[in-house]
Amino acid sequence: WCDAANIASITIAPMDYLVYDDYENGQKYAAWGNLENATPGSASYLEIIENYEGTNNNVLHYHNNEDLGVGKAYLCELVYGNLDNKITNGKTYMLSMRIKGSNIGSFSGGFRTSDSQGTGQLDVSVTTTEWQTIEVPITCTGDGTVRMLFDMGRYAGDIWFDDLQLEELGTETTILTQDNHSGLSS
Repeated sequence: WCDAANIASITIAPMDYLVYDDYENGQKYAAWGNLENATPGSASYLEIIENYEGTNNNVLHYHNNEDLGVGKAYLCELVYGNLDNKITNGKTYMLSMRIKGSNIGSFSGGFRTSDSQGTGQLDVSVTTTEWQTIEVPITCTGDGTVRMLFDMGRYAGDIWFDDLQLEELGTETTILTQDNHSGLSS
């Protein structure tokens, strides 16, 4: 029998992220605009840095020499695709990542359809030159979402990314556990 007085509930988040990238196992993102085919040393580029600062950890490094101006943020895009049939109109998702910048700034982005119609908006503020974990909710506002992207062209400087993940909110699983190993018997 089970003594309900000695049972606690624990909520655990799902491990099946819609997007997860720790930059350890190859490139899962695409680079568009000025970032496409750009190499380190270009005015704007993306690169994976292995063994970042001796940590045995890979990170994604974004560099842009200058703010490209209002209306031109899309000229430097970091894109995560393959979201067909995974993002649902009306549902909210949480984007979380570890991030640091060379200066304070921001970038925008969101969900997009195959014909680049916006189906959810996000804004990310880079508020420190030290690593921080940020969480940004995104609500899907339309059907046909196939990708998530970041419009990076307004951020001048360097940003380092790690442990980027996207998951649907409200999908926790509750399990019952025993508090003190008493109360359960066969």
